[in-house]
Amino acid sequence: VAVGTAVDYGYFKFYQDRKIAHCPFHMLMPAERELFLARKRLLEYMGFQLRRAVFAKESQWDPKLLTLSKKVELTPYQKLKRKSTSPSKSLR
Repeated sequence: VAVGTAVDYGYFKFYQDRKIAHCPFHMLMPAERELFLARKRLLEYMGFQLRRAVFAKESQWDPKLLTLSKKVELTPYQKLKRKSTSPSKSLR
């Protein structure tokens, strides 16, 4: 079972074409260059539309619940600071 979006599938199919997707641009024939650029623009447009739809959907959600649902990772400095606040035992 494949999991992903239409954009993921578009990129998957784009990279299956070995000649156009994996060949240096300067080695492509003029028609292949046009095809490459058209596919690239289409994928960028699809990605933009997907991001726009996600942002529109997230704006409908409750901001308080959204911040509670996201996991915040501490930076190494904050982890170190948290450890150092505990009472330290002196060596004798």
